[in-house]
Amino acid sequence: MEVFRMGRCKDLPDGTQRWVDDESNDCFERMTQMTTHSLQSDDAAPISVEDAFIAVMGRDRPGRIRCTGKAETLRTWYGRGEGSSSSGGYHTVQQLQDQNKRMDEMSAERSRDR
Repeated sequence: MEVFRMGRCKDLPDGTQRWVDDESNDCFERMTQMTTHSLQSDDAAPISVEDAFIAVMGRDRPGRIRCTGKAETLRTWYGRGEGSSSSGGYHTVQQLQDQNKRMDEMSAERSRDR
């Protein structure tokens, strides 16, 4: 869930959050509600983070990269002949940084338009 949030939400300097779209925010809220114990229902226990993620986002599909979009495959993500776990972490961090940079640019562009 945290990787999903990191990829789709940006923490702003004023303490608020900006989601890339309303659907991502709704999905994260549903996952969060599933994992927290409800005070109204004593008999319903919260489910694990992984089970909540699967319930909202669906099961993993072989050959696909989770939380990167529908078109990403192992080959498009890592390139031909790559894909070791040591390079995967850097690629994920780099992509998140690039996405945050694009969100900042879009925000600045909207501010200029207004």
